[in-house]
Amino acid sequence: MENPLQSNRDYEADARSILRDAKLRTESILLPVGTIGVSILQGSTNMRDATKKLMKSSGQDDRLEKEINLFFEFIYFFMHWTLRLAIQLIDHSKLMLLQDFLLEIVPPAAIDTYFSHLSNDAKNDLIAEFVEKLDMSEVEYGSCSPDGLALVLIKKLMGILVNEHINVPKLFSISILAIREFGEMQLGKSIDEFGQIKMSEQDMRRICEHLNEFRMSS
Repeated sequence: MENPLQSNRDYEADARSILRDAKLRTESILLPVGTIGVSILQGSTNMRDATKKLMKSSGQDDRLEKEINLFFEFIYFFMHWTLRLAIQLIDHSKLMLLQDFLLEIVPPAAIDTYFSHLSNDAKNDLIAEFVEKLDMSEVEYGSCSPDGLALVLIKKLMGILVNEHINVPKLFSISILAIREFGEMQLGKSIDEFGQIKMSEQDMRRICEHLNEFRMSS
């Protein structure tokens, strides 16, 4: 006759093993993706701080709006560079998954940087708007060669600083600094680690969906 206590202990051991495996599998995804996301946000913060020195705003509200737009634009720029690099390192299905994971991490963090005081509904609306502008920016950056990215960035920065005395040579230096900033992130290792994850696309997408559900409910 089967010992019910032994059966229960076996069940608990199996459950712990399953949970431990799920934790390790989830961490194998979130560690490289988290590293990439944090690097993009930190690099964008560095470039925002370098560029806002060129601003001459008409008041505090105007200055804050331009600062936010600068921060977001550098995120769009670095997101594009990240995916452009990933194209060279991982296959298409993993590339799409990487993009989806980054969309669950970077936009919410970007919005929280300035709008953490808002309600969840209001922040989710801003996140949706951010992603829409990110998609539009991806089309602009994606339509040119790597050599042309600096010029596209200059044009977009000029659009943000439109009411100011534009110093084009300084903006060109800023764009070159942004490219150098991306190089210093050294994201190739994290992208490659993501590409080497031994997990089905279905399971990886399920984890990504759980991130979305957690964000929407928190």
